[in-house]
Amino acid sequence: MATKEYQIRIAIRDGARAALLMSATITGRDLYVAGGRTGHGQGSGFTRSYHASGQRHLKAPSFDWREIQPKGISVDQVTGVDQVFSEGWCPEIWDYRIKRDNARRRTLVLDYAALPSRYYFAELYVVGKQKERDAASVLRSIAGDNYKVIINHMYVDDWPVAFFALVWCNPAFDLVIASPPQ
Repeated sequence: MATKEYQIRIAIRDGARAALLMSATITGRDLYVAGGRTGHGQGSGFTRSYHASGQRHLKAPSFDWREIQPKGISVDQVTGVDQVFSEGWCPEIWDYRIKRDNARRRTLVLDYAALPSRYYFAELYVVGKQKERDAASVLRSIAGDNYKVIINHMYVDDWPVAFFALVWCNPAFDLVIASPPQ
């Protein structure tokens, strides 16, 4: 029997064009997470893998680099809320094609024109089965930092592993990014 694959994506839409902010795929008990495409090669520079064995890898394909990280637990053994991805990003390559949601693919789509900032952070969490599994309690537990302006979130709890995706910004970062060095 073929292993089922589940996908979570975060995308930004600006009219007819779209950019990918984050992608995650779970195949069997292995999780693969990557940032969206930037102007520095095919991806954000880093991909992360979390394997059923507990083995974890951090890769930077654009630099031909890979690091084997300390063993952890499989994502289906998480008992609390475990962050598996966090990356700051601003759209540079607008070539993503948003696909419709279905039983095994969910996409959080943000409207570029409505966003309060042009620099975003995407975070992905695995939510353990023993944890209270409602979106409000998960959001309260991870969004406690008062500098985060929550843009949107998505909670997927009808898959074998529950996921919580969060996009936030801090408009003060726009000033730093847009300001030329002195």
